[in-house]
Amino acid sequence: MLDKSIEYREMIMEMSGEKVLTTAEAVLPQGFTFRLHNGSENDVMHWCRIETAVDEFDTLDEAREYFMEEFYPHMGEVQKRCVFIANKDGLPIATASGWYSKDENGDVLNRLHWVAVCPEYQGLGLGKAVTIKAVNICAKLAPSKKMWLSTQTHSHRAVVMYHKLGFNVQSSHEDYARAMEVLAEVLTPEKVRALKEFATNKS
Repeated sequence: MLDKSIEYREMIMEMSGEKVLTTAEAVLPQGFTFRLHNGSENDVMHWCRIETAVDEFDTLDEAREYFMEEFYPHMGEVQKRCVFIANKDGLPIATASGWYSKDENGDVLNRLHWVAVCPEYQGLGLGKAVTIKAVNICAKLAPSKKMWLSTQTHSHRAVVMYHKLGFNVQSSHEDYARAMEVLAEVLTPEKVRALKEFATNKS
């Protein structure tokens, strides 16, 4: 869930191409399985349900409108890059995408996109697992390319997780200094110090 009790500041984090390639394969707790988005309307709505459950959207209709605009035209890529974690009954309860973007030179970059775990399944390590799975997907589709993600101070628990997995905060982002100040209100000094120590300039 997003922590909207604190000030919103955007953050960019990135993982080196070497780290993308050397990240170990994702492992799930017993009773859960990975599967890719199959392109069906049912899977579109599973994605919408999960993202709405973590407050990324106010309603399922808003989530579906976003999906249809941003992802539906690229459904072939969605079926290769969007992964679900399903529970023992086969119901998707977490998702992430090993997506892509292009830099100013037109080169493809890996992107970690739309990571979410339904609230009732949080605290089981599924956020870590689905994030690693998205990194694994990018390692296969775009080897040696660094990976980046856009996040925010409202997702401070996820920021700590991403950092532990090898994503570092981009210090050249315009919100970096203020974001660190906001995070200092909710994270331990040690965690904030680690984020700053390993911060990277845009390359």
